[in-house]
Amino acid sequence: MVDPADPTAAPLGESADPADSADPAAGEGPRGRRRGGPPAAVRTMPELRATVSARLAAFDRRSADDLAAPPAPGPAPGPAPADASVASPMSLAGFAGSYENVRPVGPPKPSPAGDDRPRPAAVTICLIEHAGTPCFLVIRRARAGRHAGQWALPGGRLDDGETPVTAALRELEEEAGVKARPGDVVGVLDDFLTVSGFVMTPVVVVAEPQPLRPDPVEVAALFAVPVSRLLHAFLRWGAEGGHPLMGLQIRRDMVIHPPTAAILLQFRDVALRGHDVRVAGLVQPRFTHR
Repeated sequence: MVDPADPTAAPLGESADPADSADPAAGEGPRGRRRGGPPAAVRTMPELRATVSARLAAFDRRSADDLAAPPAPGPAPGPAPADASVASPMSLAGFAGSYENVRPVGPPKPSPAGDDRPRPAAVTICLIEHAGTPCFLVIRRARAGRHAGQWALPGGRLDDGETPVTAALRELEEEAGVKARPGDVVGVLDDFLTVSGFVMTPVVVVAEPQPLRPDPVEVAALFAVPVSRLLHAFLRWGAEGGHPLMGLQIRRDMVIHPPTAAILLQFRDVALRGHDVRVAGLVQPRFTHR
């Protein structure tokens, strides 16, 4: 962990190990060239905010009601690579059509009210400058409680009377110690229906630089990850329940799975790369179902 009072500290989650700091996608991967063109450069927070704001304003997001409709006919799900350990720097843009018809493994859990309605939740993709570098925040859940030990974005279920935006801002402050205002929200991505019975609304926030203070009860670790790592992240492919299972490798010791990985991938490809990508059908591994 980095001392939040030290403004010169390296970004949380960054290692001094040169082998880890090397960009895993700097060259050609075993699956060939990257699709979707070269990623946009990340230089300053004002440039990042302008790019993300413009692309999300033009994005036709899908709500939970849209996602609940029967999928339109389309191509069958594409197979995972034969070698499930292969890492690929390919953008999801090349797979967008396939994922329209892939369904999560198993039915969603019923809500406490005893009906089939998913429970509303919100997560925050928080862009923030840390030690002079444009970063986004990732947390690792505490070892006790719901989703113990999993990689996640700051977020949680909506309280009574809350909107996804107000819930996302509240959870961001509670879990990461980052204060943001409604005016810091630059857009919203597609809702994501989870097998655990939630509909997650991803809210994108550009926060002012400030100390990071993770909640010691709910958060085991808080990472400020350079946005450049997301642009160059690898997709690692396996299989579960007969469907391709994706892992997003952001660094050597950080491989994230859906639903968090799906949300980060859509943010990357829509807001940073300018592609129209849908991720609702990405399979969630069984350890996320509880």
